Amino acid sequence: MALAINRLQLEDGSYSQEFELVGVPSSLSFQALHGEKSVSWGVIQPNYASLVVEQYARISNLWGWYSVYNNVVGTTETASGDIALDETATKIRFRTTEQETYHTITDIRVPRKKFMRADVEEIYTDVEANTIWSKNITISHSNIDLMTVTTTQGIIALSSSTIGGGCGDFGDDVLTVSYTPMDKNVEYFDTIVITDGKAEPSTIVIPVRLYSRGLNQSIIGFELPETCEATDESIFFTATASSELEVKYLSSDNTIAYVNEENKLVILSSGEVSITAYQDGNEKYDAAAETKTIVISKAETTIYSNPAASDINLGEALSASVLTGGEASVAGWFEWADGTIVPEDGGENYYRVVFIPENSAIYSNQFTEVAVYVIQTTDDPATSVDEVNGEKANGEWMKVLRNGQILIIREGKAYTITGELVR
Repeated sequence: MALAINRLQLEDGSYSQEFELVGVPSSLSFQALHGEKSVSWGVIQPNYASLVVEQYARISNLWGWYSVYNNVVGTTETASGDIALDETATKIRFRTTEQETYHTITDIRVPRKKFMRADVEEIYTDVEANTIWSKNITISHSNIDLMTVTTTQGIIALSSSTIGGGCGDFGDDVLTVSYTPMDKNVEYFDTIVITDGKAEPSTIVIPVRLYSRGLNQSIIGFELPETCEATDESIFFTATASSELEVKYLSSDNTIAYVNEENKLVILSSGEVSITAYQDGNEKYDAAAETKTIVISKAETTIYSNPAASDINLGEALSASVLTGGEASVAGWFEWADGTIVPEDGGENYYRVVFIPENSAIYSNQFTEVAVYVIQTTDDPATSVDEVNGEKANGEWMKVLRNGQILIIREGKAYTITGELVR
């Protein structure tokens, strides 16, 4: 019982004392008897006054006294009350509205309300894999015997298999439930069942769904310059994962660059390439990755000295001049930038020559200018091929160089007068 009083006398239009309610009240019942008032000259018949019952409860978040019963007592010798009380009521009191009468109130009883409630109706939540998940459930109860706690699947661990003290106990008890999922990206289902031990038991059913997800991790300290030359050998990676698991690297184009076992960026060619630092995750952590892009430009080639160009005749293309010698900072060769050019004038002039690196994926071409001497051809009818070599052949002609050397041109090839091939 929340309250039990056998007899209370209230008179002279006064308030009774305040009676504390122990536990959550259900209803108030009582018997009320009106009385007569004796004076020196006789007995005064009572005026049938109203008996008022008030409760102290929270209404609209404000605590205060509120009337819950107002009845005229005295139309018969006795009157009874059976009044529903607010669950939040913590005390009650009686009062009369007249002074010429009094009441005797007996059998005042306030039984506790019977209920059993949990502060959650269901548990649907994400949990972290390979990590202990736990939750406290508050069970509020009144007029309840010892409660038993079970799970239908046996997955969820319980802090206790019983709750409360029994024998109509009331109050709040905390039940802790827990689980440790070993795998990520898996759904786990169970049901928590709490049952009162009374003959007509109350039951709370709480369905549970847990989805295990991996822990988040991040890539830390992944640095990559936006640009570099193809000869750069100074780029090393030292990224780590917040999970402390090993970080690996992946290139979008291994023909341009890749990361070796020492976490060094090995450059094979110029171009644009993306490098991804990644961690695949494990049974506890989700995967993580970060990608950055670098533009690799070809390195410059330095020409230490220009090649020498052999003379050509007026009317010949530059490709007829042989380039010899010349030095550059890397292996490669010199050739005319445009060998189809045919000089229009004799004498010395400069024409563009390109150095082509042997490793053209790494090094860029370099250009320079080289002097070429263009010879004015002498074709004197008085000096024929026959006079030079004693032979007659169609299509042959003679050329005299600046140094006085005489060449015989036959089918586009130059020979000395002794028959040695010049070019």
